[in-house]
Amino acid sequence: MGRTLHVSEEKYHVIEALAAQRSQTPEELLNDLVDEAWERACAQYDAAFEDDPAWIEGAREALAETGAGQASTYPSTETFFQHLGASNEELERAREVDRQASGQQ
Repeated sequence: MGRTLHVSEEKYHVIEALAAQRSQTPEELLNDLVDEAWERACAQYDAAFEDDPAWIEGAREALAETGAGQASTYPSTETFFQHLGASNEELERAREVDRQASGQQ
């Protein structure tokens, strides 16, 4: 499914020129720019964990479990939070997340 994005003629000409400089179509340029922005945003988040040995080890274990087909799955956000030892307030927030995700109010 695609979406239509309305931009001014002036901005579209800029997009076309930038795309041509990169030997791309305007659509390819915009896709690449969005992907690059997403990668930068993720890198900022990931940087917070780079120096946390416990997190790194946990990530390695999770990858190994997933690779071995032993990954844990949880039927709801609430169940996952319970597994993590969440408080009652955190569990209530998890219930709210589940309700919103399922379209319930």
